[in-house]
Amino acid sequence: MRVTGISSLRLRTLALVLLAVVPALILAVSTAREQREVESRRVREDMLRIARLVASDSDGTVDAARQFLAAVAQIPEIRKRDSLKAETILTDLREKNGFYEEIGATDLEGRVFANTGLPPPDSMRDDWRRAIQTRRFAVGYTTGGGRDTALNFGVPFHDEKGAVAGVVFATLKLDWRREFVRWELPPGSMMTVVDRSGRVVLRYPESEGFTGQALRNEPIVREMLRRPEGAVEAVGLDKVTRLYGFSTLRGALESNGLVVGVGVPRKAVFQPLEVAFRRNLLLLAVVALLAMLAAWIGGDWFFLRQVRAMVTASERLSEGDLSSRTGLHYGNDELSQLARSFDEMGASLEHLSGHYELILRSVGDGIYVVNREGYMSVVNPAAARILGCGPLALIGAHHHEIGIGERFSYAGTGPAEGCPICQVSQSQEGSRSDADTIKRRDGASVPVEYIVTPAVERGEVVGAVITFRDISERLNAQKEIDRAHEEIVSVLAEKRRFYRDVIKSVTRDRLRLVERDEIPNEGEQVLDLPLNTAVDDRNLRHKLVGMAEEYGFSHDVVGHLVLAAGEASTNAVKHATDGRGQVFLTKDRFIVRISDKGHGIPADDLPRSLFQPGFSTKVSLGMGYTLMLELVDRVWLATGVEGTTVQLEKWLHPEEHEDPILKEAFERF
Repeated sequence: MRVTGISSLRLRTLALVLLAVVPALILAVSTAREQREVESRRVREDMLRIARLVASDSDGTVDAARQFLAAVAQIPEIRKRDSLKAETILTDLREKNGFYEEIGATDLEGRVFANTGLPPPDSMRDDWRRAIQTRRFAVGYTTGGGRDTALNFGVPFHDEKGAVAGVVFATLKLDWRREFVRWELPPGSMMTVVDRSGRVVLRYPESEGFTGQALRNEPIVREMLRRPEGAVEAVGLDKVTRLYGFSTLRGALESNGLVVGVGVPRKAVFQPLEVAFRRNLLLLAVVALLAMLAAWIGGDWFFLRQVRAMVTASERLSEGDLSSRTGLHYGNDELSQLARSFDEMGASLEHLSGHYELILRSVGDGIYVVNREGYMSVVNPAAARILGCGPLALIGAHHHEIGIGERFSYAGTGPAEGCPICQVSQSQEGSRSDADTIKRRDGASVPVEYIVTPAVERGEVVGAVITFRDISERLNAQKEIDRAHEEIVSVLAEKRRFYRDVIKSVTRDRLRLVERDEIPNEGEQVLDLPLNTAVDDRNLRHKLVGMAEEYGFSHDVVGHLVLAAGEASTNAVKHATDGRGQVFLTKDRFIVRISDKGHGIPADDLPRSLFQPGFSTKVSLGMGYTLMLELVDRVWLATGVEGTTVQLEKWLHPEEHEDPILKEAFERF
């Protein structure tokens, strides 16, 4: 066990060293990722800049060709279609402008009448027709699958009468390779030119014959056709991932939709960063190994020696040797403080064990301890006294010989079904009872309350601790309290019935004291408002005025009804909570119900609250109920600890009911 514990501590130390290296590893990975992102963004911006420059150079070439052909179109020999002289002039111009591969002129039917070289390809005739149709400068291109792309220019010329007579044309081969090579890009870099249909116009360096193919669905071609210009990381035509920048050729070439893209292999961009990252990881691994070696060698000297001493002392202490101490020198470091605390704990345990018997002897409750087999190992004097024998006589006895509860109070040592002490070792949960019995040695039963608690050692239940108390005197006292309570409840119920009958008789059934569920629910509810503030109270009174007048009451009757209802609603707002005001209408009665959740009116105060003017219990209204009886035809009252409900009834035809109670009746009562 000692070797396992020390080895575990040594491994934890090494794990802690490794954990300290984790932030540096995270920082290295994060820095490498950020460097890759920054480098990727920089390279893509460079590629976009190169693509823009290539496109810009091409635009300049086109503008120069436009101006050149516009001048050629004004030559008289051209306008007169003098083949011999025109061809001599064009040949001279081609020699002076050596970057033009071919210069010539055609009539309206596309027949060449002057040319400086080989007959032009048929693909150029579409460019001539476009120049004739638009009467403007036209640009096209042809490609032969090599490194150069030929740009075809055409400008319409007019005869002496001002009518379009034909087209002067020129062919210019752009040396894209020269534009590409001068940037000295890494090996594997690629320049690609596509048109709006996705056809590859030029690819340099060309190695797989993609030029002239329609590859619209390739990732890089899709990106180049999706927007005029941009910078992306995409898979090229040769399945190599590159960082690309691309830009659309502007000016006259824009009608052809030519897009030039320049890409650098992703591997060539990130390889230096990956080399630096691997070098940093190697250095970090070396540092981690050195730190682990230092922890392995220095750990034994600095703290494992002290830990071994404390482990040995703790094992002796767990075996019952309370005099066990570490024997280490106390310093100011944490392990020395731990050793001091351990030795002080051992001294405290040794001191406390001396008071153990004193505590058991002094406590008033009965306590005994049983092992897993149910035999008693500890019994305090209070338990022995309640059980009717001496403590020593119970040591070693089975707890079923005394037993808590009749369900297992038998003489025997087998498991008893339902025994809470036996169930502790099965469920590992304690139990308690506020009323049970325990059997004494003489066979008598004593009422007790008890708690059964599992005794756990090293995560395993090894027995149970039973604490119990004789509750004979408490049970006798509770019987007396219950009997007195029953008498009080009976008196209060009789008093309430008396008040109810007397109040009903004295008021000639105009005031009925009832329970809340006895208040009748009649008529159609036309109003339901909360009553929590003075504003709610005023709102209720205001609505009652309009509703009572609409019901057909006279001005005086309306005032009486609002005054009576106001007394009840004021009481709900001032002295209660959760008040509500409701109105119900029948054919001949206007009913106002005010309810709240206050404390209600005590039974002894009901007569004075209802009939003595000026009397107040704070929850009553003083003049409230006497005033209500004067102003309305019937009052229902339900009051108690759950709250008060007052229902006021005003009859539309009071003459059809018995006469109101006389004032003298209140005074006589």
